[in-house]
Amino acid sequence: MSIINIFTVQDNMTLKRQTTASVSVKGTYQPVTRSSIIITGSIQPITGKELLDLPEAQRTRHPRTIYTETELRTEDKTNGLGADIIEHDGVEYVVYKVEDFSEWDGAGLAHYAVTVLRKDE
Repeated sequence: MSIINIFTVQDNMTLKRQTTASVSVKGTYQPVTRSSIIITGSIQPITGKELLDLPEAQRTRHPRTIYTETELRTEDKTNGLGADIIEHDGVEYVVYKVEDFSEWDGAGLAHYAVTVLRKDE
């Protein structure tokens, strides 16, 4: 049993992950493709300290923390891949920061604390 199951109610959310980068083929850019899967996790408001740790321009983007056993990804500029997008209750959030708690895995408590920001309209 996960620590997430013990302390929180889990919701289903849709993970939209970019699977290919935008590339140019003979001068024509090919569109980015995304895959979608359903994941479970608990979405919570962030604390006041976490809000102050965000850059000022990001604080108004309705930040949340998602606790999940699914490994999520931030933007990978090296490979040209965008951050994962999480859809919950019709609202899309972009993964901003991922904290990995896998060192607790031996106790069956492995999970990720993921800071997400509401996607710009």
